[in-house]
Amino acid sequence: MIKAVIFDLDGTLLDTLDDLTESTNYSLSQMGFPMHTKEEIRTYVGDGIYKLFERAVPPKTDPIDIEKCISTLR
Repeated sequence: MIKAVIFDLDGTLLDTLDDLTESTNYSLSQMGFPMHTKEEIRTYVGDGIYKLFERAVPPKTDPIDIEKCISTLR
């Protein structure tokens, strides 16, 4: 009996890049960081949410501020 099925929906079955761009830019704006284009965000995805924000924030941003960006999405 199959008890669970897991799908990697992000970019596989659904195109969620617009949603990722909008939510990432919202979080960045809440912290006063510059926002990014959809094409820039496309290059940041693929290794989890922390890596997305690590790539999206300015260089040398404090990890605590990266966590704050992520927490605005929860």
